[in-house]
Formats: sequence, structure tokens, C-alpha cells
Amino acid sequence: MEYDKGKAMLLAVLSLLVMLFSIFILNNISQIPKVSTCRALRLSEKPLVLLRYFKEFTMVLKLHRPGEEDSTTFLSCLYEGDEDEVYRCEIVGEEGCTKIMLTLDKSMYVKMLVLTTPNGNKTFTGFDAHMVAQTLFSELLGALRIYLCTYSQLPNYLKEELAESRDTQMDYEVKSEKVLLGGTIYPSIHVYFTVRSVDIRPVEGGEITLTMVKSDLWITTRYVLRDLAGRIVALEILNLTMR
Repeated sequence: MEYDKGKAMLLAVLSLLVMLFSIFILNNISQIPKVSTCRALRLSEKPLVLLRYFKEFTMVLKLHRPGEEDSTTFLSCLYEGDEDEVYRCEIVGEEGCTKIMLTLDKSMYVKMLVLTTPNGNKTFTGFDAHMVAQTLFSELLGALRIYLCTYSQLPNYLKEELAESRDTQMDYEVKSEKVLLGGTIYPSIHVYFTVRSVDIRPVEGGEITLTMVKSDLWITTRYVLRDLAGRIVALEILNLTMR
């Protein structure tokens, strides 16, 4: 009888520990920012997947590197509805214009990449084409992806204020010690940005234009935006339009 009582008490203690552990886990999960928009963008996949969701997007970017002059880059991509998934992109920077034609299959794997630069043309196919495309777009699209996810985490009331107060400068800071990206919890990601104007216009057919007049992104995680020397690079999105 005493043995049964001892066994029952042990089971009760174990049950209590399991319950406390479950509460602890749920509490920690609830502290992770919601990333429903991020999941819609399939964060577990490569940045090129973003091309699937927009038929056209343009970005005007300013890069700040410590000890160097700021550089401005204009990126535009336009989808062409051929038999294959074809995107024509232009990157206009300080060193001139680079034109890129991407041919992708239905799974967004790059089949061919044609690169036109001031120094001549170069064509890549197969695995080489996919790797070159990832190199060219990973930082830009990775930064855009994090930006979209950060914007999706803003409270609704703030989004409404931003949409209505186009002439009002508003500061908002997001600090998260745990961020879930592609099924991986990164130890920290700090994003700071100042929004002066947001224009969100849903139109018939599901087209949404999001234009940011000024947005400073500082990302202190190893995910994106480090130069070859390992220094953090600040990315300023001067204008962003997606359709």
C-alpha cells in the first residue's frame, strides 16, 4: 500500500514537472514574433523564391559601409510570362548598368542566367547559373525579406497611423531577442527604421503597392548584410514598389 502511495506521488510529481515544462515552452514560443507573413513568403527556401510573388518590383538602395562613401543602387525586375519563368532585371550602380536575364523552372531553380555588364556578356547555365543568381540576389532579396517580415510584425494601429500620416515622421524600433526564420531561431536581430511615408494601395486584382520613402535597416545578425571583411553594412531603402 505504501509502495502504491509512493508510486502515485512520484507520478504526480512527474506530471507536475511535465506541466511546468510545457508552460515554460509555450511561454517562450509566445515571445517569438509572429511571422505569418514570413511563412507566406516561405522563409525556409532561398531568397529567389520572392520573385514568385511579384510580377514586378523596383528598389532604390543606399549602402553605408564604414569608412567608405555611400553608394546608391537601383534594382528593377520584371516578370515575362513565357513558357518558362523569365525575369529581366537591371542593377544600376556607381559602376554602371548590369542587365540580368533569369530563366527559371516552375520550382524557381535557375536554368540560365545571361549577364550583360559594361565589360561584356556572360552566359551561365545549370548549377553555375543558379549559384551566380543566388550570389547576386541573396543580400538584396534577403534584406527585403527581413524588411517585409519586420513590417508585418508592427501593431495594426501603427500600420493605420503610418498609412494615414504620410507627412508625419514617425520613429519605430523593433528589438527581438529571438526571431524565427526558416525554422531556425536566431539569437538576436535588431532592426531600426524611421518611416516618413507609407503608401499601401490594394487595387482590383490583388495588386499592392508599398512605397517606403525612407527606411534605415540595421541588422546585427549573421543572416545578411556583412561585407567581405565581416563589417556590418547599413541598408537604406529609399523606395520600394512591388506589384
